[in-house]
Amino acid sequence: MKIIFFQSQFKMGGQQKIVRLIAQELNKDKDVDVTVYYENHNYFDLNGLKIIRPRHFIQIINLLKVCIWSVVRFIFDKRSVIDRWHLKNVQSAFTDEEYDLAILCNPYILFVDEIRKITGANKVICWTHNLYENYTEVRFKSEKQKLFSSMRSADQIVCLESYTASRWKKINNNVVVIHNPVTIDAEGEKSSLNSKIVSFTGRIQIDSKGLDYLCDVATYLDGGVTIEVAGSGSKKEETKFKKLIKQKRVSDKIKWVGALSGENLKEHYWRSTIFLMCSRYEGFPLVAAEAMSFGLPIIAFDIPSLEEVTSNGTYGVLVTNSNTKEMAEQISKLLENRNLLLKYQRLSLERARSLSVSRIKSEWIKKVLGIKNVK
Repeated sequence: MKIIFFQSQFKMGGQQKIVRLIAQELNKDKDVDVTVYYENHNYFDLNGLKIIRPRHFIQIINLLKVCIWSVVRFIFDKRSVIDRWHLKNVQSAFTDEEYDLAILCNPYILFVDEIRKITGANKVICWTHNLYENYTEVRFKSEKQKLFSSMRSADQIVCLESYTASRWKKINNNVVVIHNPVTIDAEGEKSSLNSKIVSFTGRIQIDSKGLDYLCDVATYLDGGVTIEVAGSGSKKEETKFKKLIKQKRVSDKIKWVGALSGENLKEHYWRSTIFLMCSRYEGFPLVAAEAMSFGLPIIAFDIPSLEEVTSNGTYGVLVTNSNTKEMAEQISKLLENRNLLLKYQRLSLERARSLSVSRIKSEWIKKVLGIKNVK
């Protein structure tokens, strides 16, 4: 079976990490041949995978063509222009090779019919990595009709959680849920739960990651409790975060350590006692599963994706969305109760085991590739 994944770039991020992992895992099967299409930025090792990538000067020419096209047709919506440029790049990169299965991530989910024709794929899958509303009301707001039309044409939609799946089922009956797997090896070690460090891992993006909420939470915490933030973002977002910390006067409670990877990221989890998520919206947060694999109790707002991760609060503590005072109270409650910490550590480890790479790979093989006799 010849499979091709469409991912626009491989910058450092959860979606990019998962796309690479699933592609490499499926490629290990002797009967599967995986290719990855992308345009720019490759932070990750894509060894073992075939790559299709339009040359840089071709991309520039395509951008000029699309800009001329938009002026002639009086189309000045930036998103629409850039998305058409992505399609133009795809059209420029392929010759006569055909594939059995095409798996499309954002923004290529807009172009199911076009990519089916370009690749000759018998089956085209749209793989969504965020909440339904993030696609329909934010990312593709100006292209909503095109999005709906394309998603109807897909042979299948893969979602990370049940809420988003239920929304897409209203326009396409073939929708499945496959969670993100744990992608970090805790080496059999777990947090000792002895510190007063609350960890946060994620992109420095104020709105989506709720970093304004995080600063509010810090204002309610007792002295001695530290929120250790691991992550980076755009210069603009990082500057805004620094200003928030200063405005809220929580520089003594928030320790921002920048982006971490490898052993440094593992140490970040090991030295923590609680993992905190303040996101306004997520797909199926990779960092939550990672933290749980280190035995960290998780506290988060009750948004759909975190309800999915914690199985509606069974495997973690869910707080009313945006209630930062309640979140701080839950942090204090856990830190003051060793037995409660140990209970949620056990539950976190149990949940992480259910999200192993081997289990999630099996789901992809059964639900997407259609091979049923997989253990």
